[in-house]
Formats: sequence, structure tokens, C-alpha cells
Amino acid sequence: MPLQLAGRQPRAMAMELHDAVTDYACPACGNLLLIVSHPSLDQVRAAATAGNGEALAQLAIIDEALARFPPGAD
Repeated sequence: MPLQLAGRQPRAMAMELHDAVTDYACPACGNLLLIVSHPSLDQVRAAATAGNGEALAQLAIIDEALARFPPGAD
């Protein structure tokens, strides 16, 4: 449930994607709140190989995207 401030409607946190990180900003004032680093493809593959369920799911999504949009196919 979104945080409710007195007399204000809840708003989703603003998110901006980059290659290596995702920035999250306050929806009210725009101040940067959080920067989250993305794991590399090698790190995801290693975690999937080790049996990490989240990594396995993410790897399936990544592999599907790479099959549909191969790098350098522009």
C-alpha cells in the first residue's frame, strides 16, 4: 500500500532506468531517494546456475528478450 501523507493522494515513486542502475525519486518533490545497481548478465547466470529461483526467472526473461532482439541487430 502506498504511503499516505496527511491530506495527499498517494503517488507512485518515479523510476528512471539506466544500463547499470535504476534511480528512484520522490513523487512529490523529485528528490533522488535510491539508486539500485543491476547485476551483470554473468552474475545472473552464475546465480541461476547455483539454483537461485529469482535469477532463474530473470534469466528466462533475459534469454527471451535476447532471442527476440539480438544485440547488434539494429
